[in-house]
Amino acid sequence: MNLAELGGRKYLRFKQKLSPHFQELDVKTERAPTEGTNTPVLSGRIMSLRKQTPSDFLKQIIGRPVVVKLNSGVDYRGVLACLDGYMNIAVEQTEEYVNGQLKNKYGDAFLRGNNVLYISTQKRKM
Repeated sequence: MNLAELGGRKYLRFKQKLSPHFQELDVKTERAPTEGTNTPVLSGRIMSLRKQTPSDFLKQIIGRPVVVKLNSGVDYRGVLACLDGYMNIAVEQTEEYVNGQLKNKYGDAFLRGNNVLYISTQKRKM
């Protein structure tokens, strides 16, 4: 059976890993995708979605290398020791980077939550 025989509505089934947070994508489209485009018009739903909250993410990265960027633009890189609900962060083996250049090294650092712009995971150095 080809797409023209499906009677107006076309169904596409994608089984692909999008990220660790998605298992399977089941998409129903209103029309077949046109040539030259790689995205069909979607009217379907995502199946088997595993949601991860920011709190879950933060619990997973405790003890792992992170980059903490402050509102001032300064980066702190080190191992995330702990954090609280106010985003106060304790980092071990901390390095301070200003404009991408290493300025200082600290054993332990405490970063006040209202100064934090974001936390990102950092690839481990070999």
